[in-house]
Amino acid sequence: MNVSSSRFNTRTSSSTATQIKTIGIIGGVGPVAGVDIIEKICIHTVAKTDQEHIPIILFSKPNEIADRTEYLLHTHKNHTPAHLTAPSETATATRKTDSNHHKITTDSKSDLANPGLAIGNIALELYRTGAQIIGIPCNTAHAPPIFHEIEQITQPLIKTHTLKLINMITATLETLVKNHPHLKKIGLFATQGTYSANIYEHNATKLGLTIINPQPEDRKKIHDAIYHPAYGIKAHFPVTRQAITVFETISKKLIATGAEAIIMGCTEVPLAMKYISLAVPKIDPTEVLARTLIYHAAPHKLKPL
Repeated sequence: MNVSSSRFNTRTSSSTATQIKTIGIIGGVGPVAGVDIIEKICIHTVAKTDQEHIPIILFSKPNEIADRTEYLLHTHKNHTPAHLTAPSETATATRKTDSNHHKITTDSKSDLANPGLAIGNIALELYRTGAQIIGIPCNTAHAPPIFHEIEQITQPLIKTHTLKLINMITATLETLVKNHPHLKKIGLFATQGTYSANIYEHNATKLGLTIINPQPEDRKKIHDAIYHPAYGIKAHFPVTRQAITVFETISKKLIATGAEAIIMGCTEVPLAMKYISLAVPKIDPTEVLARTLIYHAAPHKLKPL
């Protein structure tokens, strides 16, 4: 059973029915996840013709965005723990933009570029192309040291309400609490980068939730099921049986440990988990993000659940 967002009131007045905003998707993180969220936006949109769908702009530029997990693990190993790291002073001090919101650059001499810089620049490109609401279908990109960079770059537009940037992690947890207030212990599938940055734990605690992570050896198996060149989801589509088996086996372990639901906290994971039936809800952040984007773009277009 997949759980998506029903926290929005889909009723709207006729005066707002024609006010449809353009959605921007920062794809390439990974590439298949960008396609997946567009499909989910279409599935959850009220539309009977092509013309009734919400306009979407997808920029998929994986070649420009460094691997988020690699960056976080490098930061965790060589510097302050990733979940405590703010954007670097050098990068912050040397960001440059102009009144037309042209590309921002940094003079930081870091030996590993913060992916947030590239993602933020792509957000500006989406804005210049017409996007008004932006979503990033990548859980790991929402780690504070990465997401803060994105927010810094887009802040002038956000402050003037010209652009809205959706936080997928916040939306997912708020949706979970709204739809399942009785669930308190939540299992998490994620990349090693997301685990190291405690992305979900930081927000879940505020909502009275406890995140149950797999054992270290199982986290490694999950990471390989996502990244491994021989059978990982990023390398093989359709998803391999080996990857599916990893998630099925560890799902049972999490449930046995007390997990009352499982967050599929990497946007590749739902591609495998759709083949697995569980006795607890499967929380799909990609689906939540899709519905959240629809709500902010055109609330009257959001299908009720």
